[in-house]
Amino acid sequence: MVSKEKAFYNNILWFDKRVRYEDDFFEWFQQQRKVKDNPRYKSGLFYSEKCGRNIQYESGLELAFIKQLEEMKNVRFYYEQPVQVKYKRSKIRKGYTPDFGVFLDTDEFVLVEIKDLPGMLDNKVQMKIEGLIDFCCQRGFGLLLTDGTHTIDKINRAKNNKNLEKDILAVINNGIMR
Repeated sequence: MVSKEKAFYNNILWFDKRVRYEDDFFEWFQQQRKVKDNPRYKSGLFYSEKCGRNIQYESGLELAFIKQLEEMKNVRFYYEQPVQVKYKRSKIRKGYTPDFGVFLDTDEFVLVEIKDLPGMLDNKVQMKIEGLIDFCCQRGFGLLLTDGTHTIDKINRAKNNKNLEKDILAVINNGIMR
């Protein structure tokens, strides 16, 4: 494996049950949600040589990730918006669609959610990811939460600006920001 492919594979979360699938298993996959064309975000179509069709994307991060997938030899094909995942938010059942499903040359399948690093910390995103973890565990899929370059563990390695943190806490403790 080339280093980019190895890094991709090493950042996938695998759970107790890892299942290998035949590629025809995924013929039933249909795009579960149409990508919204939003002028605030970079969205559009990218022709995939690997998939033999146009792939929809709804952010610059997703487009960059698609281009990476096209270059990776360990990726056979992929789908955008591949499955509907159920999760609970405040006792209400909701539906959520991860960004990509990726079929690897190891016959394993990975669901991918693309978020910028601050977005990974969002409470709503974390609830969706909990549902996605359950979904992947039940089916033997892998899971990747990434901005296309980094995974959530990058946040743990980031250095905090201790002076800024101290200043913000002082303002909060003085009641100025309440």
